[in-house]
Amino acid sequence: MKKGGRGCINALRCFCVLGVFVFGFVAIIGSGGGGGGGSDGGTPDTPTYDATGTWDFMAIIDMNSIDTNFDCFPADSPDGDTRKDTLTINQTGNSFTMVDEGGHSFNGTIKGASYTFTGSWEDTDEDGTYSINVNGSFTLSSSNSFTGSDSISGTNLSGNFCEWDETYSGTKQSTSASMTITGKSGNQVNLDGTWDSGCDYDAEDEEAERWTLTISGYNFTQVENIWFESATCSGSSDVTVTVSGAVTLGDEVTASMNGSNVSATKADIAFSSYKGTINNAAVVSDFNADKICGFDNWVVDSPKDLLGSGCGPDSNIKDILYVDDTSDPDIWYSGDGDEGPVDANGYPTNIDSDSAKERL
Repeated sequence: MKKGGRGCINALRCFCVLGVFVFGFVAIIGSGGGGGGGSDGGTPDTPTYDATGTWDFMAIIDMNSIDTNFDCFPADSPDGDTRKDTLTINQTGNSFTMVDEGGHSFNGTIKGASYTFTGSWEDTDEDGTYSINVNGSFTLSSSNSFTGSDSISGTNLSGNFCEWDETYSGTKQSTSASMTITGKSGNQVNLDGTWDSGCDYDAEDEEAERWTLTISGYNFTQVENIWFESATCSGSSDVTVTVSGAVTLGDEVTASMNGSNVSATKADIAFSSYKGTINNAAVVSDFNADKICGFDNWVVDSPKDLLGSGCGPDSNIKDILYVDDTSDPDIWYSGDGDEGPVDANGYPTNIDSDSAKERL
């Protein structure tokens, strides 16, 4: 396992984000964590989520509920009890419209996370023209997931009818494009997934660190854990730092890595969240006594929001990214912007060989 990062422990602690070091906790031998938060109110009728997007839909038909006077098969297959569809939802205020794969439209209203809808149309087959009516509702448990139920009925002028009930679930399709860069092989490398630094022990500072970086589209979350008493990153860490944000890719550039030229990609990193948590009760009092990051109310196992506090990043940072995709697994490297040279626009010109993270 290639190691990631370097120790930056004593005078002013820094934490690695995509390989770039940003200033964090002022270090002492010990750690603490704390903080709290609040929540905004809001009227109960205000939509909790924005369901706008394309959804994968799966319904389970209640076969006991089917009432028909002809061979009616509402499932995707005659002997099945499920049907799949793709729904496109557009939400405006407390109203929404929904269109299925067949182009059938539904209209509905929203109250909090609850969505109620109706739809009606005519379908024609060998048995004639059917009037279809749908009444249903679903509830979002997140911006990407819902569950619900509906009742569907169809009748034609000949007196044929079919009615049934069903329950269903929906999952929103991702709208994030994958972040890709040119790898060592010259091929495009999709960076989506999880990258891990392995355990990096600094014998001089007697501290061990490990970074886990997760990329989804152009968004990232990196978790850094620090151990003061373990050289192998075993057991519970003493400090956890979680950083999230987004990456904007720029031009490809030639960078130096261990005396050789490689093709890297410029990246601008914008932070949306930077939180520190102290996991060791024995050292919380030290953080509070020294007012680390300006706080004297650190609490064990309670994250503290450090963005804009002076301990965390207050602005975007510039980096370069390089992936060795000829290795198995792929290895991610970042620029040496904290110690090495930068160009006229502030981007590192060297790749930090110690910043390696392997794809999990």
